[in-house]
Amino acid sequence: MKLPMKEKTGYGIGAFGTEMISTTIASYLMVFMTGVLGIPAGAAGTMFLVAKIWDAVNDPIMGTIADRTRTKWGSYRPYILFGCIPQSLFFVLCFAFPGFLQTPASKLVWAYAIYICYGMANTMINVPTGALNNVMTTDGNERASLATFKNVGASAAGIISGVIAMPLILYFGNGEVNEKGYFGFAIVCAVVSVVSYIILFATSKERMQPFAKKTSIRDGFKSFKGSKPGIALMIGFIVCGIAIPFRGMWTAYYCLYYLKLPTLISSLAFVVNLVPLLVSPLLLVVMRKFGKKNALLWCFIAQAISGVIFLMAKANIPLLMIASGVSGLGKAAMTVTFAAVPDVCDYNEYKNNLRTPGFAYTAVMFCFKLGTGLVSYFCGMLLMMVGFVEGQTAQPEGAVHGIYLMNGLVPIVFSLIAIVAVALLYNLNNKKTAEIYAELEERRK
Repeated sequence: MKLPMKEKTGYGIGAFGTEMISTTIASYLMVFMTGVLGIPAGAAGTMFLVAKIWDAVNDPIMGTIADRTRTKWGSYRPYILFGCIPQSLFFVLCFAFPGFLQTPASKLVWAYAIYICYGMANTMINVPTGALNNVMTTDGNERASLATFKNVGASAAGIISGVIAMPLILYFGNGEVNEKGYFGFAIVCAVVSVVSYIILFATSKERMQPFAKKTSIRDGFKSFKGSKPGIALMIGFIVCGIAIPFRGMWTAYYCLYYLKLPTLISSLAFVVNLVPLLVSPLLLVVMRKFGKKNALLWCFIAQAISGVIFLMAKANIPLLMIASGVSGLGKAAMTVTFAAVPDVCDYNEYKNNLRTPGFAYTAVMFCFKLGTGLVSYFCGMLLMMVGFVEGQTAQPEGAVHGIYLMNGLVPIVFSLIAIVAVALLYNLNNKKTAEIYAELEERRK
């Protein structure tokens, strides 16, 4: 069935709220911890990795809890309503600098506690939000359309956040990049996020009823047995979790320490997020005509090419803008991966007769979070390796050159991994998914 425009718009608005927070975390939290709190880069990177490992425990639990939930509002929507406040609160605290934190050890303990709490609150709301795509409609094209609206909302948030972030940080920081600036900007993002999630809750509707038998975590794992497209999608999410946050995070380091042009951060972020927004309607056509597999491959190829252009650009600002635009094409892979999650969930049900949309979304989102944890850890290790000195504006020459090299090499390497995985393992096309939809409808009758 065709979904009402208000539901699609509401889904996109929910993605807007999600991206306002996640973009800020990805782009500025590492910089805040190393540059403001003075936490060593290696310790900060390790903290991100530990937090994501903890997500390995609570993500499947949250997905199964949501699958087993039965309320008058549905299985997933209640968590959107009641989870948005805790998530926003812990998000703001991530950028807080309490006065009692005087020693490096106390700062690190604070960072661990608050960031892990933020991750748990984020899981509580984002797993059910992602699973909504699977229960709002059974139509593959409408699911792809929802993913496109999600991408439009996320890209719009990325653009706005990229444009206003540094000016607001400077405004709240009285002309300086300091703890007050980050904290003030975090409050703005948190308020916007809460309003966005309330709109998503109010406009969405769960149409697919869950199985009468409540599924377990074991059923969730069993549903992925022999699922090659599921494995391909997990690898794709890991790469997206690395490549997308890396671009935001490393752009900040690149502009601050290599170019020494902090105001350029907003311009590059604007381009990276504008391109996915502009190509979203075209990407929907590509998925319908050529299939999600080809769309994924083209996006990852674009991400790899962007790395090559970044290496060529060095301090050439027009070429950096072009590289950012091509990277934006690669960022559009998130639209395709989210659109493919319901297909994989249906494939799993078709193959193993187990329907676990919450767990399926949990599995791929864990991979995305693992990617974000790995990239933060990886960035911390790289900064240590090249000799980055925390809390200093002027960096050693080796650190500056290392920041330049990684700006291009990281997206190249990880995009090639995703290209191989999708090409070899993702065995679904439009014809196959249509056959699966038809077979499942017969079973459900």
